[in-house]
Amino acid sequence: MASKPSYSTITQTVSFPTKDQAVVIDVVDDTQIKYYAFAFGKLIDPTQIRFLSRMSNNRVCVFVSTKEIADELLEKHQCLMLNNKKKILYDLSLQGTNE
Repeated sequence: MASKPSYSTITQTVSFPTKDQAVVIDVVDDTQIKYYAFAFGKLIDPTQIRFLSRMSNNRVCVFVSTKEIADELLEKHQCLMLNNKKKILYDLSLQGTNE
């Protein structure tokens, strides 16, 4: 019978997302967070989306699985259509701390 991996083994293999894996978009009216996930899922493989979160200053942050996917969103797609409104994507790591 194979032994279960220990807690410390599992936590050493799990990596938490970094700022370079994040893409930020301004909030569109009172749109629920799940609709941002649906819209991003049309641009990239939905399994590559790690989590979404509302931020201060009416923004939503989307963390994806790799820096390359975040870069692809920023370079190739550059914007997101949500509720017939075009919103520009930007990089979380470029955001100032005074916002």
